[in-house]
Amino acid sequence: MRVAGLQGRGWSRRRSRTTVADLSQQAAVNRLNRDFAAQQPNEKWLTDFTYFDTREGLLYLAGGLDVFSRQPVGRAVADYMREDLVDEALRLALSRRQAAAGLVYH
Repeated sequence: MRVAGLQGRGWSRRRSRTTVADLSQQAAVNRLNRDFAAQQPNEKWLTDFTYFDTREGLLYLAGGLDVFSRQPVGRAVADYMREDLVDEALRLALSRRQAAAGLVYH
């Protein structure tokens, strides 16, 4: 980057709160229990949710990864942060993969 005269962009003032705790709901059981190994594909999928600050505003990304292959299984991008964004990523993953009963979606 130095040779090309490029410089990274600093942190933006725009921030997004991606966790909104609902204290009236009981926490989900941690079935993965930090066991990040799988014996076969589509046994365990890890998911996450993040955002990117763009010139047009914040973009949110929901995605998943197969623990066995470390390959992406599904993703969805939108300019909003709602449950249906995560649902869309899961629907895409299920349409692309043959997930069997017992899949852990963490």
